[in-house]
Parts: sequence; structure tokens; C-alpha cells
Amino acid sequence: MAASGRSPAEHIQHGYRQVTGRAPDPATVRRLEQLHQQSTALTANPTNALRNVASVLLNLDEVLTR
Repeated sequence: MAASGRSPAEHIQHGYRQVTGRAPDPATVRRLEQLHQQSTALTANPTNALRNVASVLLNLDEVLTR
């Protein structure tokens, strides 16, 4: 995800497309951006925050049953 864009939203959208095969809806992007912001605040490390988002994406029901 880190190589896919510059902003967290671009990273999130790219990662979501990679794991689900479709573009995320705006509400999903907002929720994942909130997770990224919270993770960044807790870890003070944007890379770890993106890892947390990637972990959530890989554990989505639609990914696990795809």
C-alpha cells in the first residue's frame, strides 16, 4: 500500500481495490481513514498505521470468502 500513492486515502483506496477487486465506497474510505488517523495517533508511525489498515482489509469477510 505504501507505494501506491501519496495520501492515506490514496493508499487505502489502492489497497481496498487490490484485496476486493472493486473500488471502495466513500463511507468505507472515511472509516478506514479514521482508523488510519487513530492508529497514527497511537503509534506515532504512519507506516504502522497503514499496516493496521492493511490488516483490517485482509480480514474483511468479503476478502476471506472471495
